[in-house]
Amino acid sequence: MLLDFQWTTRDTIIVCDEFVKEWFPLTINHVKVGDQFKVLTNDEWEDEQKNYKKKLDIAGMGEARSIIEKDKPIKVGERQTQDYKIMHYRLIRDRIIDFSVWPSRQLPIPFVDGDSYYIEGRQYTKSFIHEARDAQNC
Repeated sequence: MLLDFQWTTRDTIIVCDEFVKEWFPLTINHVKVGDQFKVLTNDEWEDEQKNYKKKLDIAGMGEARSIIEKDKPIKVGERQTQDYKIMHYRLIRDRIIDFSVWPSRQLPIPFVDGDSYYIEGRQYTKSFIHEARDAQNC
């Protein structure tokens, strides 16, 4: 596909911006804090424990300590899941010249609405090119 494309000419160089969703494994923890339940990553769980110890140190011995001890974070369970980050690659010909983590969780690609319809108040959308066919299928 790229064999007939010219990456460079005498006066220009083509730079390509590529955005990729990269998936990675993640462990999340189900934590009970007082009467509330939270879902925390391992880093957030460690921060929660540090904050709890800090509160106990500040409270010292007395009535305040017994109130804080009621809100001790307790790990109820944990599970493996997957999360993603958006990577921004800048390419030239066959080389990656720069890459960074995109600061948003949304791909920076505009959605062009094609045939969309409503069923029971909910919108179902299809992209503008959803019926496009590959050149070999024609």
